[in-house]
Amino acid sequence: MRPVHACNMLIFSISIFIPSTLLWIATPPRTPYTMLYVLTSSALFQLAVAASDSALPAFEADLVPRLKRGNVMATLMLVSGITTAIATTIGGLGYKEIAPHFPFLISMSLLLMGFLVILFRMKEPSKREV
Repeated sequence: MRPVHACNMLIFSISIFIPSTLLWIATPPRTPYTMLYVLTSSALFQLAVAASDSALPAFEADLVPRLKRGNVMATLMLVSGITTAIATTIGGLGYKEIAPHFPFLISMSLLLMGFLVILFRMKEPSKREV
């Protein structure tokens, strides 16, 4: 059996995130199908999270030299925290002032850009860090 590489898992993950977000946006309010939409979207979202949560650390470990991993991971966590705070604020303002779908559309746009970067620019490293 062929091993699944981190890039393939990230591509799979994003290709599930996008339809799950679309399904969430398309959920009809207060109909007999509302719960079906919500459950399906949530299940797809959790599948995508599980795939990306296993692929990202593996990919980072493959790319970052062992002696620099601590510094790189700390920097990534710091940037992630700052980015999350900013994105949450912008998303909340967009939700309130523009439209409830705004944060989800922005999220999908960013996911699509990430998908294209991973698909066309990122490659599995030929030599993995140990």
